[in-house]
Parts: sequence; C-alpha cells; structure tokens
Amino acid sequence: MGQKCIHCGKLATVNVQKLWVKGEYDAENDEYSSKYELLDIEPSESENLHLCRECFENWRKGSIIL
Repeated sequence: MGQKCIHCGKLATVNVQKLWVKGEYDAENDEYSSKYELLDIEPSESENLHLCRECFENWRKGSIIL
C-alpha cells in the first residue's frame, strides 16, 4: 500500500520535496546569480513530505505546522 499522510494518516496524494539547486555566488559583491541548476540529489525522509490533498492545502495556508 502507498504512503500515508504524515499529518492525518489518510492515503497521501501529494509529495513535497526539498530540492537542492546550484547557483553562482560573487563573494566580492555579495551577489547571487539568477540562473540555477537543479541537482539530482535524493531527498532524505525529513525532506520528503507525503500529505493528503486536504492537509497539503491546510499546510500551504499555515493552518497546520509540520
């Protein structure tokens, strides 16, 4: 059976992952590049949220904190 929502325990329908991106940084001018490269790094369990649609919407609105 699939993943369950980490908040309510229902079957998850949404997977939210933290992503690693690589960008250039100019330390002398303290400036960041506007171009980024997405890095293919597998997220750890704490960076990989499984939620049902209702809990996802409530999390986005700030109604629940994970």
